[in-house]
Amino acid sequence: MLLAGRVSLRVVVARHLTAVVIVPVVAGGAVATVLLLAGTEPAGAVVHGAGVGVLGLFFVALAGLTAQVFPARATATGAAVALLGTGLLARMIGDGLTELGWLRWLSPFGLLAISEPYAQNRILPLVLLLSAAVVLVGAALGAAGHRDVRGGLVAPAAGRQPQLTLLSSVGGFAVRRLLRPLTGWALGVGAYYLLIGCTAMSVTGFLADNPALAAEAARAVSPRSVRSKGSPRLCSRCSPCPSAASVQFGCPPSPPPRPTAT
Repeated sequence: MLLAGRVSLRVVVARHLTAVVIVPVVAGGAVATVLLLAGTEPAGAVVHGAGVGVLGLFFVALAGLTAQVFPARATATGAAVALLGTGLLARMIGDGLTELGWLRWLSPFGLLAISEPYAQNRILPLVLLLSAAVVLVGAALGAAGHRDVRGGLVAPAAGRQPQLTLLSSVGGFAVRRLLRPLTGWALGVGAYYLLIGCTAMSVTGFLADNPALAAEAARAVSPRSVRSKGSPRLCSRCSPCPSAASVQFGCPPSPPPRPTAT
């Protein structure tokens, strides 16, 4: 290695990215090959396999960029995972709300869904996703040339003032330890239920625009629909149980009808 001469940090990063890029490329090719051997439509198999490979390339490039920006591995990994979750959330919101369907074009998962393999077989979304991956690789190589070894574009704090808030008691210390994870969970749960609410609004609007489908849905959840054809009638004097089997289940027999005066 000493005879190899000096290697710049940018070349080292390029070699690492090249080695990692092989994995999604092989995975996408394997998926397309298996689908073709299974006898599926060739165009859909190629588009689906290409989508899997390009999606992997995008996140490899994203991880490479965050590794150049942040000096610590945990921070770089957290940033990449946060961007992954943001892309997935944008795709879910775009699928749930028609008015925000354009968000799918800003998400790698949304672009993969827009390609619609075995249906439309669109190539443009995959080309856009591949272009974004190439841009991220270029940004990662450019950032590698402007940082030091074991460093990053964002320099770590050399020191900070001591934080003594909530350290005066054991209870305060416990609250301080739980504050960050509790805040993260609260934001995650709030985002989830926001998505559920948006989806419910979209479904409600869809049913309002389709009276026939709304009537079918109302009929499906109607109490009368629970009683199928040929099922025993429910007893009216006790908790729901078949009147035909009232003796078996201990239901009291119905009293005989009173005679009417003539």
